[in-house]
Amino acid sequence: MTEPHPALRLLWEPPARPTRGPKPGLTLESIARAGIEIADAEGLAAVSMQRVAGLLGHTKMALYRYVPGKAELVALMIEHTAGDPRPRAAPPGASGSPSGRTGWPPS
Repeated sequence: MTEPHPALRLLWEPPARPTRGPKPGLTLESIARAGIEIADAEGLAAVSMQRVAGLLGHTKMALYRYVPGKAELVALMIEHTAGDPRPRAAPPGASGSPSGRTGWPPS
């Protein structure tokens, strides 16, 4: 079995808890939200590590402790926007979609 790509580990594995040093000041969620805020206001081309770090009140180099680069930042933004890809349980009382299909979420 091969090791997953580092970007996949960043997106889908829980972050490692540091055992020493200062307490982490950022979360992947807050970083993704800041990137989305910039993209919503000015477009995806305006998103940069520098802009996201500035919006969060940190330096660009501090941001690189959490996200290796812009490609991974954009992937985090997409994951945050798309939500959790795991199947969800049907809400109580749901028996299927109006089209007669069963399962949740309705397609």
